[in-house]
Amino acid sequence: MAGLAKRSGPVPLALNARVELDRLELEFGGRQALVQALTFAKQTKDVRYLLGLIADPDHNARNLAEICQMGRILPGELIAALASGSELRSQLLAKRHIAERLPTVVHEVMHKAADYEDTCTECLGTGKITADPTKSEPNPSPQDCGVCRGGGKLTFPADTTCRDLALEMGGLTGKGGGVQVNTSVQVATFGGGSYEGYERMQEAMDRVLFGAGSGVPEIVDAEPTEVDPDGAGAE
Repeated sequence: MAGLAKRSGPVPLALNARVELDRLELEFGGRQALVQALTFAKQTKDVRYLLGLIADPDHNARNLAEICQMGRILPGELIAALASGSELRSQLLAKRHIAERLPTVVHEVMHKAADYEDTCTECLGTGKITADPTKSEPNPSPQDCGVCRGGGKLTFPADTTCRDLALEMGGLTGKGGGVQVNTSVQVATFGGGSYEGYERMQEAMDRVLFGAGSGVPEIVDAEPTEVDPDGAGAE
């Protein structure tokens, strides 16, 4: 949004504009909600000035129309700043909620990406089934579930959607996927030497991803040697 243009004199407002601004403030949630939205708007010089006017407790008794006139700002410019600030705030809160739930979602995807064990759908995990009462047997005794054989659990085949998504997150589908995590790693130096914590962290990540002794090749610095035609290495 372009900077709000300051004007040399008070901005004249029609009566219906004053009424609409009063209604806007009420429906928006009050003065504090306006301040909250403007805080997230692009902080141009004019937006900061407007924010200061609206947030000032000395102006609580003034309506928005008066404040717009004091700031020499048109109602449309105020509305544009409120709209952009509200949108940015909503996006930020939504992303925070997504980030909080993402580990649970990833865990569920990975759980169902291969054959997995879950509650029996017939006995609901109890391992027992009680038949409906009849005249001959009004109080039937619970019997082992014939589907899970009393175990309460069943093995389900992998969910193909979860499997494909897991492969994509792991970067194994050729789509350039992988879970994208933006990190900033700072390597500190002490006495001219590099901080070894990063190397240890990388090794730990390799063990998590590939398992201990998984055959991840170790890169070794070595001088090349010439091979003797008779099969012996050069001395």
